[in-house]
Amino acid sequence: MIFDSHFHIIDPAFPLVENQGFLPDTCTVKDYQQRTGLLNMHGGAIVSGSFQGFDQRYLIASLQALGKGFVGVAQNYGSVGEAAKWILSFSMLIGKLEVLTIIAIFHRAFWRQ
Repeated sequence: MIFDSHFHIIDPAFPLVENQGFLPDTCTVKDYQQRTGLLNMHGGAIVSGSFQGFDQRYLIASLQALGKGFVGVAQNYGSVGEAAKWILSFSMLIGKLEVLTIIAIFHRAFWRQ
């Protein structure tokens, strides 16, 4: 049983957005099925690319066409408010810097034991 852990569907029937002047070649669901037909694929993860912008209609259509076993991975912050984006950004920085570890190292109780 094979699960394709990362692939893109690029369907010109849905809006595509250039990313720094780049647009990938077309790869529709039909193209994907033809290319992987001999592999006995049982599922996979369609990953939304930056060239699809925030329009996820292609993802829904692709998942419906591919059927059970396939999932979609998308990052869509289009509906998130400005304040929430700042909170998310700050939280990401805190996590990246591992602030709690740094606080623990500099706390007196850490060194007493």
